[in-house]
Amino acid sequence: MGRADFEELAPAVPVESPLIGDTVRTPVRVWGSADTFEAVFRLKVTDATGRTAADVRVTATSGTGTRGAFDVTFPYKPVRTGPGLLTAYYLSARDGRAVTVDTVPLYLNR
Repeated sequence: MGRADFEELAPAVPVESPLIGDTVRTPVRVWGSADTFEAVFRLKVTDATGRTAADVRVTATSGTGTRGAFDVTFPYKPVRTGPGLLTAYYLSARDGRAVTVDTVPLYLNR
């Protein structure tokens, strides 16, 4: 058995790095895979105050039924050093609402 045998159990955007609890610095490098409509989704970094420190559009190598890879590096600007959250999400085609597909608690350095 391999990873492909469990594809239907994986979230639409599993973040492979950074890992839960990692300490990151700006710019942050994020990679993983995605199976989203037209391979498009967003990554958001939220700092300890709840403020959005970054929110970027990402495109994987494939999507809409086929899992593709992504590897992006982007800057973020937190209000202060401390706990933060990386959220992978996409906007619903039906109503435009954000649909969260993965979250990674991190420690953000300024």
